[in-house]
Amino acid sequence: MPALKDEESEAHEEVEEAWIAEREKLLEVIEDLELRLDQALCNERELSQLVSEAYSDFPALFPLLLRNVMDEAEENT
Repeated sequence: MPALKDEESEAHEEVEEAWIAEREKLLEVIEDLELRLDQALCNERELSQLVSEAYSDFPALFPLLLRNVMDEAEENT
């Protein structure tokens, strides 16, 4: 039985490490998109293209990303 618990524990650690790695990648992508959106705010055409890309690539995160950008835009005006 202890061997089974060790295997479960090891499997749990692997899943957790994979989840953390994916989360870190996603956070990097979000940070990059936010930076690109901030830069694109000056260029309407570029902004439109970037918003389309963000929505198609990350539809579930899009509302959060858009809210963050809108909040920053309000702070800067």
